[in-house]
Amino acid sequence: MPIDLEARRTQLQKLEKEISRNLDSSETEARDTAPLEEVRDNTDDAVADEERDAQYIRGTRNYEKLIEVQEALKRIDAGTYGKCEACGREISAKRLDALPETKFCIEHARQHDPETAAATL
Repeated sequence: MPIDLEARRTQLQKLEKEISRNLDSSETEARDTAPLEEVRDNTDDAVADEERDAQYIRGTRNYEKLIEVQEALKRIDAGTYGKCEACGREISAKRLDALPETKFCIEHARQHDPETAAATL
């Protein structure tokens, strides 16, 4: 069955907005969680450092996912959405349902991003 590109476009646009909102709220949260200077010790500093690191990692992952979603939208416009960038074969509908922003079939995803490939079909 052929891919419903308009439904995919709508799905990706919603995902793009959601990720953008998450990025905005993460930035606000990072600014708002600055530790108070009144009563602090090494443990407070360590916890604050860990939280900042976690926020940075979440923000980086969200930003990378946003780029992937935007690239998928460009592939829809270019007429290449749903085709593996490595081999040109069709990406399975099941895989696109799980990861609509994917650019690789499962075989090539294992080579390019084993962690993500293991999580999806």
